Amino acid sequence: MYPNAPKEQTGAFAFIRVVPDEINDRFWQLVWDVIEGTRQSFFEFRFLVSRLAAGRILADELNKFGPTSSKPNRAPSCDDLRRAPDILVIVGSNHLSRARSHIENGPFARLQLQSLRTILDRELDSTPVQGIAQQIGRTRIILIPDDDGSAQSSDINEITDDTRLSEAIEKLSIFRHGFTFEMARHMLGIADAECERLLTQLSNLKCGDQDCLTLAKGAGEYLLRTRVRQPNSETAARHYSAAKAIAGFIHVDDEIMRLNYRDALSPVWLHEAQWHLRQACEASGPGHPSHRAHERLSRIAELFGWTRIRYATTRSNEDGEELLAALHEHLENVKSRGWSRIGHPIEFVLAAKFAFQLARRSKSVGLRTESLKFFELASQACAELRDKEKDASRYVIATSRACMVLTEAPNGEGLRQAADDILTANQLRPYECELLDFRWFEYMGDREHDPQRAMQEYQSGILNSNLPWLLRPRLPIVLKYMAAASEAGISPPPQLFDKIEEVRNLSQPNLGPISRTGLTGLDHVQRRWKLGRRLFLAGHQERMKESRFSTIASTPTSTGTVFI
Repeated sequence: MYPNAPKEQTGAFAFIRVVPDEINDRFWQLVWDVIEGTRQSFFEFRFLVSRLAAGRILADELNKFGPTSSKPNRAPSCDDLRRAPDILVIVGSNHLSRARSHIENGPFARLQLQSLRTILDRELDSTPVQGIAQQIGRTRIILIPDDDGSAQSSDINEITDDTRLSEAIEKLSIFRHGFTFEMARHMLGIADAECERLLTQLSNLKCGDQDCLTLAKGAGEYLLRTRVRQPNSETAARHYSAAKAIAGFIHVDDEIMRLNYRDALSPVWLHEAQWHLRQACEASGPGHPSHRAHERLSRIAELFGWTRIRYATTRSNEDGEELLAALHEHLENVKSRGWSRIGHPIEFVLAAKFAFQLARRSKSVGLRTESLKFFELASQACAELRDKEKDASRYVIATSRACMVLTEAPNGEGLRQAADDILTANQLRPYECELLDFRWFEYMGDREHDPQRAMQEYQSGILNSNLPWLLRPRLPIVLKYMAAASEAGISPPPQLFDKIEEVRNLSQPNLGPISRTGLTGLDHVQRRWKLGRRLFLAGHQERMKESRFSTIASTPTSTGTVFI
């Protein structure tokens, strides 16, 4: 097509694979690393309180096709030699968050790829490579919803009868997309020379018409073309070992890992180490070292971001005042840039929740006061938002502040203190999809003396289509719901019974004491806890199975390729 200009049909492609449980902050860090975006633009992309601004910043980085000049009114020079890829291919885009939110400029919704598509479609320039442009037009981003290119599981006996090679394949199968020589050596626990011989032997094996193990030239990474299912008893330990093999400093042992720590902390490998640690956490008990290792790795290697703050308010036991100091430093940084809005209401709510958690842990009056100040900033920031986003943010502020009060103020005093926030939240209930505090519905049920009304509130915290993140309800609300249902003489509906059964199967039979909140001293709450605990342990829900009927499985959505 272009015999005298072959480069006119050769474009620059960049491929990024998205995996389950992806987080927006981490995904965009990987994108910026691939397209070699600037630190300044990445900061503005993540923290400007504007979805439109985020889309334009990303488009600007992707529209850099040649050298640019740092001085106005000058011809392009070699000040900036970065060149964006002609085509960015995102494989497994269905794993990216797609939740629809009324708070479109909040810290999470504004960075969803799907919410940026309209802006990118308008702002992205077509590639200057004529041959590529003629084939794909203005397309710059290709989304492939599902990643179906993973290696298939194989019967190891069909590949080799050598026990040593079989064990090596089984252990190396834990790496999903590839591994380096040092990772393999660490995972197998052998010396350099022995590891080199073993990898050579694996390279000579055949899986069908392909080599069992291949080495990506220029990349220094091996790819195993077959997979062997991990024994259930070894899953947690092997994921934990894989994370140590990648990052190298997760756990102190007799050997210091030999690896490039800059590469180990690059977005792609950091991401992979975190994924392995999450798998180890899910496959193990609460005392497994993977739980602390996951937090340690995040604290050391992850950039500051609102996802990190949100995690610290819900599941973290290690994040402390050093993260609060980083939060203050971030807000001062934003102020120094002269931005018209230094934060979104949801960001201030997350800051308030984190300060409150630290206050409870350290019993600090100063941190409690700071938490209330963050809530005041959140309320002030609402004034700059439009109607729906403003009301949705007000709902989040009201529910979060009420939960904070109800957690501590004893014996119903919190109900008096939080009365205005509870009234506001009930008036704005259509926005409950934005809820941040999973204890809200438990508290609303606790305040109801009437068991039928309490049952309705508890049910909203167990099975609620408005809350896509509500995958598994907390045990206390399940117990109280069962007690309220028993007191009201009402059987749970089939779908809700399934949720109760799921919690029962995943919970320890020996339930601990009631978790202490400001409402647990109320007589009717104590009574529900004791009754619910007795019903739960006695297998009361087993007798209710007679009224159960089958649920209909959801139909899989079709897949395809989307072009931007």
